[in-house]
Amino acid sequence: ITGRFIDQFLVGMLSKYSAGYVGTCYTLLKSVLGWAERNGFIEETPKFKKPKDTGKTKKRFLKMEEIRRMISYASDNPNEYEREFVNMLQFAVLTGCRIGEIRALRLDDINLETMKITISRRIYKEKFGSPKNGKIQSIPLHKELVEVIRNQLMLNEDIKKTSKYQKHNHQE
Repeated sequence: ITGRFIDQFLVGMLSKYSAGYVGTCYTLLKSVLGWAERNGFIEETPKFKKPKDTGKTKKRFLKMEEIRRMISYASDNPNEYEREFVNMLQFAVLTGCRIGEIRALRLDDINLETMKITISRRIYKEKFGSPKNGKIQSIPLHKELVEVIRNQLMLNEDIKKTSKYQKHNHQE
């Protein structure tokens, strides 16, 4: 395997995969080939470069109408989507919060008097930590978001009465 072959292979990957994924493959390949050289499996690690992101692959964001249809479909199909999921989806869309930030929210983080939510932690790999960007954020509440929060609070009360609550060993 030559460095030129690897360069062409990685550049070819950019047309199908994200630059982040290709970068991960580059790092892994570099590591494995370095290990192979250190352990005598190959004489010398081929020289190859990490490919530059050409920007050809653009992220496609959902349009508001697509988001509304998705939420509507989930709401209209309670046998397929639990209400908790629909609330979480709406909350994410209305706040821009990441899933780990939503999962880490506590009632104390929601202030209906000041109409703000404080994002100060996240759950990542089942452990609490600071938000991904490292910053505590304050997000304004609006009418639609307050309704989603109230729906979830009522749902939480119903869940506490079920075996689902005990099954997950929730604490007060």
